[in-house]
Amino acid sequence: MSSFTGSNTAPRLFSTGDTWGEAQIVAMPDRIVLDIQSRNYDSTGQLRQDHALANMPIRDAIRLRGLLGKAIAAAAEVTPPQPGPWSDTVNAASEARTRRAVR
Repeated sequence: MSSFTGSNTAPRLFSTGDTWGEAQIVAMPDRIVLDIQSRNYDSTGQLRQDHALANMPIRDAIRLRGLLGKAIAAAAEVTPPQPGPWSDTVNAASEARTRRAVR
């Protein structure tokens, strides 16, 4: 899901979110504010939520855009996609936790 709110004279908000978390980007006259909230499971299967905020000048946002483009291209070339190093552990812990909660 993504959205846009704002006008030509006010800061503009761009937002996207899914099961991984949410990202909001606010375009200001001379800077970009990036607000990220993530949801992940740790190696014991516990849900962890983190939050980060970056208030960056336009030149840094342009550099970030370039780095994201390179990261996206590199990720698209991975065949087949490789799971994280602890994916099996997290999945097993999450399933065990779900089984305990259902009982």
